[in-house]
Amino acid sequence: MNIFTNDGLLGLKNLLDKDDSVLKIQNGEKIDIFSSQLEQVKAPNLPENPPSLILPSKESSYDAENAIELHKYFKTLSPRVACGPNLWVSLGFIYHQDYLLSRWKIKSQEEPRAKINDRYFLKVGRVNYFRNAISRLWWTAHMTYDETQDPAKAYELTNLVFEIQEYQWQIMLRKYGSSADVCRRVLRHFYNYKLDYQERATPQSSYINFIKHVGAKLNLYSAVYLLDLVSEKKLNDFISREADAFFIQK
Repeated sequence: MNIFTNDGLLGLKNLLDKDDSVLKIQNGEKIDIFSSQLEQVKAPNLPENPPSLILPSKESSYDAENAIELHKYFKTLSPRVACGPNLWVSLGFIYHQDYLLSRWKIKSQEEPRAKINDRYFLKVGRVNYFRNAISRLWWTAHMTYDETQDPAKAYELTNLVFEIQEYQWQIMLRKYGSSADVCRRVLRHFYNYKLDYQERATPQSSYINFIKHVGAKLNLYSAVYLLDLVSEKKLNDFISREADAFFIQK
């Protein structure tokens, strides 16, 4: 498959900064990047063709399905390559513009250039890996794929994360969540006890607020203990105690 060179990426940014390009994207129209002759190269260590992505519908965004498909296709992708913008921006504009325009259409109240930079390009920083339209799919699956499970269950946590965005914001994007092992262990706890916590929740002590509560508490806990070295039992006990305090107190 082809990806933009650094010069090609710069040319794309300049192209999309033009008023007529911004207006096209606002109207859901594809940008003709091929006539602009943006510099591309064939990536030697990537598959010839990228995977298909399911376009969102009123019923579903299909984020989990697309994340799993993308991760399976690029399972051997190194984090070093995955940190760069070239692959993800290329996938979006060369191969999946329909997906970009459908999943991240610009709403009337949004500033179009800010939305384009946020969702269509990839800025520096770990949080931004989960902002770009395509990279967020792969990175979420990469951080949640559990190879200790049998193949049918390996993506259970990926499906979980896309159910409620707080899993991502309060666990994956916290400082302690930069460790894939810690991230998976915390998410596995929520996967195992989700129904119990939801039954204990009330309008005043909602399940979503409990996720936020645990995220904040673990952030403090990780300032004292290296969570990678904390046993799974100790981590589970900590979250369970926080649940007892949270739901009883509220």
